Amino acid sequence: MLSENGTNKMVLLKEVINQKWGYESRIIHEKIFNAPFDMFKICVKLYNNFEVLIEYDRSIIAISIKIDESFINLRKLTKLETIKGFKSSDENSILHNFEVLDITLQEIRNNDLPKGN
Repeated sequence: MLSENGTNKMVLLKEVINQKWGYESRIIHEKIFNAPFDMFKICVKLYNNFEVLIEYDRSIIAISIKIDESFINLRKLTKLETIKGFKSSDENSILHNFEVLDITLQEIRNNDLPKGN
């Protein structure tokens, strides 16, 4: 069960996804973990092509892109700066990291690198 803060973060993430990608996004599934702290995952399909996993664990957000059959953390796929740690769940940090995600997805598409399923 999520606390009020965890629920607010989940709602915020979904709102920002919708604002950023709109009809180019579709939530595939979400999972809330039964833990004594806030922890959830949201899996999103972007541009009808890329599967992106957003994980929230005790106020830290991690973003991964599915390449072939496994998820790879965004930081390993780009040279652009991402905001990590506890700051990653601030609204401005989410916006920044989603912008980095979008740029990275465009680079993957343009370079014809392996895409998520």
